[in-house]
Amino acid sequence: MLGITPPRMVRPIRCGPRRTATSIRRPPALPREGSTRCARGSARFAAARRGAKLGAMERTFERKARLGLVAAVLLAAALPFCSGELVLSAACGAGCSPPARRFEIPQGHDASGFRILSLGPGEPCQGPPGRTMAGFSIRRGQDTVLVYYKGPNGAVSDPVPLEDLVLGPGDYSLSAAPARGASVTLSCTLRESKE
Repeated sequence: MLGITPPRMVRPIRCGPRRTATSIRRPPALPREGSTRCARGSARFAAARRGAKLGAMERTFERKARLGLVAAVLLAAALPFCSGELVLSAACGAGCSPPARRFEIPQGHDASGFRILSLGPGEPCQGPPGRTMAGFSIRRGQDTVLVYYKGPNGAVSDPVPLEDLVLGPGDYSLSAAPARGASVTLSCTLRESKE
């Protein structure tokens, strides 16, 4: 015949259980380069992406903070029952009522090798102004275990020298001298008792 072929029947291609090639949508045409629609769209996309990243970073930070808090609580609970160095601090504020810093030596342990890391003087709450006073006391309940004062004639530790002090299991408290601004930081070694 004149070289013209008759049209063929085209069958739809099956893409899934009920979808055919003719039902698949094509993506919209991309805007031309330099158009404002393209710039606004990419800026929106970048801002959304930054927001998603920041949200994910905040969630990760919150999760890590929660885990850190749990770990700190567990560590604080376990520390009194471990051997190692124990650091204690106390201070006297402007109100001249030094709060006692409570600490516990657990059963089966003792504390020894006490050292002064810092001892800050303060103005005595009673007596003539212009003097300074530095010191601390360690108590067990109402009983005074040790009193330490640093005066013009040197340091006084009563009833035993600080380096010879050994504390057995129990509840104790550390208080700075009753002087405005006085402070103390001690360290000691917490070990399993040999008894």
